[in-house]
Amino acid sequence: MGGQNVIIRGRQDGDVADVSYGVLGVGPTEELAIQRGIFFAASIQGSGVAQGENLDLRISVPAGVFPQLSLGLSVTQATVAALYEGTTFTAPGTEQIPINLNRASANLADVEIFTAPTVDALGQRVVSQLIPSNQGGRAPGGWGNTKTKIILRESTEYLMRLTNAAATAAELGIEAYWYETDFEAQQLVAG
Repeated sequence: MGGQNVIIRGRQDGDVADVSYGVLGVGPTEELAIQRGIFFAASIQGSGVAQGENLDLRISVPAGVFPQLSLGLSVTQATVAALYEGTTFTAPGTEQIPINLNRASANLADVEIFTAPTVDALGQRVVSQLIPSNQGGRAPGGWGNTKTKIILRESTEYLMRLTNAAATAAELGIEAYWYETDFEAQQLVAG
C-alpha cells in the first residue's frame, strides 16, 4: 500500500492515516503535504491602500490540479475580503513564485500566482467577509481567515481581493497556503 492515504471518517481537520511506510500514523493532511513537498505559500502586502482601493492576488489553477486553499488576511483598517471564481483578466499581473514549505524539496507549484492583475470581470463570489478595525476596543487592525479549506477547481482563475472600507489609508496583507492534489487524490477527498 506504499504511497497511499486512507481517509478516516469522523476524524477532525481532515486527518488521514499514512500507510506509505508500513506504519499507521494519523496527522493533519497539511503535515503530510509539507513532508511530501506539495504544500506552498504566497503572500502580498499593500502599504497606503486608499479608501475604496484594492489589493489583488490572482490564483491560476491548471488542468489536473485541485489545490486545497486556506487564506490568512491582515489589515489595519476596516476591510472587505472576497474570493472570486471565474475571474477574467485583461492583464495577468506580476508573477510571484510560490514557496515550497518543505525547504528540502525541489518540487515547484503547478498553481500560478500573480500580484496586481488587471481585472476585466470579477466572476462569482465564493466567500467574503468584513474585517473590522478596532475590534473590542483594541488598537486599530484586524485579522481574518476563511476558517475553512476550499478545494479549488481545475482550469479556473481566482481572485482574492481586499478592499479598504475605511476613510483612511490602510496596510493590507494576503497570505495564501495550499497543497496540490491530482484528480485521483481529489476523488478520495470527494468520497
